[in-house]
Amino acid sequence: MIWVVPYFLAGILACKHRKNIHGLLQIFPGWARDTLLVVPLAIFMLRFDYLNCFLGLLYCLGASMVIVSAVEAPTFRKILMTKPLRWAGRISYSLYLVHLPILFWCFTVLHGLIHPAWIFLFTVATSFGAAALVHKWVEQPASRLGHLLARSPKVNAASSKLPP
Repeated sequence: MIWVVPYFLAGILACKHRKNIHGLLQIFPGWARDTLLVVPLAIFMLRFDYLNCFLGLLYCLGASMVIVSAVEAPTFRKILMTKPLRWAGRISYSLYLVHLPILFWCFTVLHGLIHPAWIFLFTVATSFGAAALVHKWVEQPASRLGHLLARSPKVNAASSKLPP
């Protein structure tokens, strides 16, 4: 589990120094910033090994470059702003919650009955459909309730009595 720590540290450092990173990358033309994605793609082609610290740091660098590219590379940013990907971003938390149980269920029930490629496609479609429903019927109402409770005078009065 400790192997994930560098990813969190890289994210913290990238957030803390995002203005410096932005300023540094602005000296390059847009097409050059678009090529930032080539490096992480090459890194991700390497076979991941949890015990290889150097490779883990390379993967961390690649993940950081993907995030920086999402902000700094004009073409990548345009792709990420398309309606389908924005929708996927909106339901991403619900997708995170439902995909694994659906994956386990599909492979447990359907394995041996149909080709694994069809199981995969069915799993992806079912996961996105279930995530859209969970987002609409669970996540959004829970979020609205949280905002409503946060505006409640009783909650605000109680939270002001808490020690700093």
